[in-house]
Amino acid sequence: SFSSPSPVAAKPRLTAAQVIELADAEARGQGYELGGYQHPQARYIPADGTWSVFYDQKSVDSNAMGEVADPFTVSVEDKTKKTSIVPEK
Repeated sequence: SFSSPSPVAAKPRLTAAQVIELADAEARGQGYELGGYQHPQARYIPADGTWSVFYDQKSVDSNAMGEVADPFTVSVEDKTKKTSIVPEK
């Protein structure tokens, strides 16, 4: 007997590029200065149906007086495109 494919195997609807665009918009809306961050990494989590987009600070030049940018993650729901920011502890 054939078992129906589990929803965990479902492919995401959004592309990584779309997810990063949504995450960038959310972060800017929350007042994050994205210039202080490296290009974010988007990772799809099939079990949750969500994307996790991690923003890490750029390596700070020891002479630079730039503000330290705290790393954070933006969670993006694949179906609804709902975004939320998860500050890193």
